Amino acid sequence: MQTLLASSHLIRNGYPVVCFTSLDLFQALSSRVYRAHLRRWDFEPYGICIARCCLEQRGTRPVVYGDDQTWQQLADHERPFFQTIGSTTDVDWRDESEWRCVGDLDMRELSPRQAFVFVPSTDAKQSLALISRWPIIEVDLANLTAHKT
Repeated sequence: MQTLLASSHLIRNGYPVVCFTSLDLFQALSSRVYRAHLRRWDFEPYGICIARCCLEQRGTRPVVYGDDQTWQQLADHERPFFQTIGSTTDVDWRDESEWRCVGDLDMRELSPRQAFVFVPSTDAKQSLALISRWPIIEVDLANLTAHKT
């Protein structure tokens, strides 16, 4: 489909969004943490990196971190970009440096120069090479080194 599908899971007021981080790939992967309350890792060893300018052209913006007072001050069109700080989980979500796009993100017009895919193994790299039009980078999580095709 070449589309990143939006989800409203864990988004206040149920706005469907696609989430990104502005951390560089190695910073994100080296800071991976298992979130027991979510029963998942915060960053996965598979993903796609997209040039920020391309995301901005599609309406992607940085998240506004704040409390209930911040939420109340936001206009309706700004609320999909809100993330509470100091939630009951004691996680400081600002560390994720999150950006969001409201709704699905169509990637059909992204050229091979505007994005790349990252995977954790040679097998995954070889499998995806058959279908990906974007370059694929193998990231060795143990050593956090990259090997590009």
